[in-house]
Amino acid sequence: MTNRLMTSRARRGFTLLEVLVVVTIMSILAVSAVPTLGVINDTQKGSARDEVIRMLEYARARAVASGRPCGVQASTLGSMMTMVQVAADGSIEPMLDPFGVDEEPISIENKFAGVSIASVDAQTDALETIWFTYNAQPHSRLADGSFGQINTANASITLSSGDQILVYPYTGFVEVAP
Repeated sequence: MTNRLMTSRARRGFTLLEVLVVVTIMSILAVSAVPTLGVINDTQKGSARDEVIRMLEYARARAVASGRPCGVQASTLGSMMTMVQVAADGSIEPMLDPFGVDEEPISIENKFAGVSIASVDAQTDALETIWFTYNAQPHSRLADGSFGQINTANASITLSSGDQILVYPYTGFVEVAP
């Protein structure tokens, strides 16, 4: 008789109370998970902004340390950023890391989902490169790598997240637009 009682109960399904308890628990879990998705998105945006700032500050520091012009070439096409320097012969080449290996280009879109480079204003530089001199001054260069002019206005990189990273003329100070 016990087997028949268990068999008939198993075929009956869930009670209304059991279904309500499960729906309530699922609702609580869903409500607590939605804000977390927003935090993840904000973190991606902040990380992309910080990466652009890091690259600009690193190029500035390398220019001062090496005595050679260094810069960050940023492109809206594929949201690529490449660290570059002026070689001894005046040509533009990828910047070398401390181990003598070419710095790898970074795709902002691939590294930080949902964020891309919206625009680049490198002032008068046609290569969309923000350059720094040996004394940290932002300037432009011509396509052949020769010196253009010292920037007299802010250079900037704007991300799709709305963040605009400014590079101030004369000093090369890098910050997020207020």
